[in-house]
Amino acid sequence: MSIIMDTCKQILLKKSSSLHFYHHPRTPSMELPAIRASFTKEDIRTLIKFHVLLNKSAMEIHTILRETLQEFAPSYETVRTWSNVIKGGQHEMKDAPRSERPLSATTPQTVQRVEELLAEDRRLTCEQIALSLDISANSAYRIIKENLGKRKICAKWIPHALTEEHVQSRASTCASHLRRFRRERQMLLERIVACDETWAYSWEPELKRQSSEWCGPDSPRPTKVLKSQFSKKVMHIVFFWMHGVICDHAVPKGTTINGDYYLHVLRTHVRPAIRKKYPELLHKGVILLQDNASPHRKKEVLETLEQWGWEILAHPAYSPDLSPCDFFLFPKVKESMRGQHFNDEEGINLAFKSALNSVAKCGLNDGIEGLVPRWQKCVDSHGHYFEGL
Repeated sequence: MSIIMDTCKQILLKKSSSLHFYHHPRTPSMELPAIRASFTKEDIRTLIKFHVLLNKSAMEIHTILRETLQEFAPSYETVRTWSNVIKGGQHEMKDAPRSERPLSATTPQTVQRVEELLAEDRRLTCEQIALSLDISANSAYRIIKENLGKRKICAKWIPHALTEEHVQSRASTCASHLRRFRRERQMLLERIVACDETWAYSWEPELKRQSSEWCGPDSPRPTKVLKSQFSKKVMHIVFFWMHGVICDHAVPKGTTINGDYYLHVLRTHVRPAIRKKYPELLHKGVILLQDNASPHRKKEVLETLEQWGWEILAHPAYSPDLSPCDFFLFPKVKESMRGQHFNDEEGINLAFKSALNSVAKCGLNDGIEGLVPRWQKCVDSHGHYFEGL
């Protein structure tokens, strides 16, 4: 016990002598905060060790330290932790030595290790890399950006996982169309009739840019209620060329679009509409651009088109990015319908036709003429899906 008392006396003597209090018979009350603030972690741990030997509980020790050191006293959790450590047999009150980080983490070895980690997993975060290499997250970020010249890009949605056969088909088909366009120029585009089917819904949410509002600096952020998109819907079959919409046919509810029904639409709606509204197109010769859905490829459909003298423009599989309906017409039509709620199928059909007419008034040339740069992009990307258009 005498050894413990001597240790405490040495701590207190060291504190008082460092503040030159030993010249005074009593420590002025105005100097007490400075004495309390001068206690180091090792000093406090030694006092905890002393009271542990006096069989004091962690709560009692914390109360004593709180009364003595006041705002400079350790938390109860710290007192309890060190009480348990001391009871467990640890007598050294200093922190264990730690491995120091280099002054700069951007060493050739670290840069190489970061590059190796990213080669194994390109989705690693800066925090994960920092933890693995014992460097800071900021250092990991600087190495990735400045030393390795990398940037993080989100994955993009693609219509389909293309096989090598699909890629080759896309590239060769587009290359063939480009060669033909160089020979026929505008005459080729003026003969193309694009067609496809799409769903029109009773409600679709607005795009972010459509719902943005000008607000004051203190105004709350606008909110929108999420509604179900699929309560009601109608299938529309649309045919158009660069000079206008040829046919917009709303499919009756419960009707299956098979080869027979598609042929019925061609015979009773599309061909009569061309004769009535665009007879010059029949004289030039129709080139029909349709996808590879099974109704479009039925034997009776192909035989009928051949009898009419209509040519079918080759279209590679899984290529909505090469269809004017998908990359031009339908997105524009549906954009104007977003945010509106329609109670029945008739309301949906009227809104779809109105939006379709609005797009047609602004011109459909971009839809058909947009095929040429997309063919070129597909060739340049060797048949893979492309960006930038």
